[in-house]
Amino acid sequence: MALKITSGGSSIKINKVTFDGEINSFACFENDDDEPIFYFKLPFEIEELPNDDFSEKIYLFKNELFENERLIKLKLKEKPEDNKLVGYMFSLRDLVNQPNVFKNIHLKKIAFNTINKLLSETDLSLKSKKVDYRSDSDYNIFDFYDESLIVVCVCDQFVNFQNYNFKDYLPSFSKYGFKFSHNNEFYSTETSCKVTRQNYINIDTALTLKIPNNSLHTNYFIRSLLQNDLITSNNEIGRFHIYYQVIEMLMEKVYKNEVQEKIIAKFNTLSSFDAKELFRETMRDSYSLEKLFGGAYSTLDSDIVDELKTNIDVFLKYVAVDYNGKETYGSIYKVRNTLFHGYSKILENSSLDKEKINSYLKLVNDSFEYLINDVILTYSKPI
Repeated sequence: MALKITSGGSSIKINKVTFDGEINSFACFENDDDEPIFYFKLPFEIEELPNDDFSEKIYLFKNELFENERLIKLKLKEKPEDNKLVGYMFSLRDLVNQPNVFKNIHLKKIAFNTINKLLSETDLSLKSKKVDYRSDSDYNIFDFYDESLIVVCVCDQFVNFQNYNFKDYLPSFSKYGFKFSHNNEFYSTETSCKVTRQNYINIDTALTLKIPNNSLHTNYFIRSLLQNDLITSNNEIGRFHIYYQVIEMLMEKVYKNEVQEKIIAKFNTLSSFDAKELFRETMRDSYSLEKLFGGAYSTLDSDIVDELKTNIDVFLKYVAVDYNGKETYGSIYKVRNTLFHGYSKILENSSLDKEKINSYLKLVNDSFEYLINDVILTYSKPI
């Protein structure tokens, strides 16, 4: 990987980055024998350069809740007793503009290595942007990377968990508003989810994240969703459809497990009538939804269940859909049917404001996203 500067039909690649202590700047070269393409001045003085004993990996996120001049310690849990400090989180803006955030030599080394990796485009979770050539060579990191990015710097040597994979922690990140950024153009808006916002507010100096207690997050579709490869715009109808695909996938798992436990495992003791009735009962979508969200398969935050139900009620009321169900799973199913089968009629209603429809549905989706991550984290039955 290398930063690229385009000029006409050709491009210049930054193939080498060195640090010149005399001018406290990184020098960025295309080739060893050439003059530097540009310099980037280190935003702070560093008393001691990092050695090569530790190697950081840089993961880039977006989180509209993240404040300037904030640094958060990152701790990971693989087992309940774990509480291992593995890295730090800070904004790209602070890395360039607020050197006072990095208050000691250890943090300065972290910042130094992060800038070096960004300029070298090594050990990153995304590629840099291509930049047009400038005659003054006055390039900035923000030319190559979206300045709203949040840096998560992890020292893998501190993580001695068995079968460690950083992306296993993405469902936990999401519950605090952090969205994995797969490219610089990744679309992100501030979440309206009250539970997510309160979770973020409750972060003190450290954020401790846990791994899911199942392997759902390794499913290709779910992994793609967690990496934000699937949702690329503010189309809230499309967003709901994608989220509901996860629910349908889980409903199938619930159905197979219920058939195995209630019918196949007891088949020799069931009458033909009882077997038929059990098949009929377990085949209903409402049955699988109730099992999935009712505590039998996952442990959901009661606040998010209530928030989602409230947001769904507001949405259904606005689009004039009659529904008096008391359970959240039934409300989710009603929204599904409304969007899948009745959206054309909603659009034909001239009294409804299309922007309001989208804004009310965004409230639903922001809560729905949290609930899905909760299911992914706590799902406890066989996959």
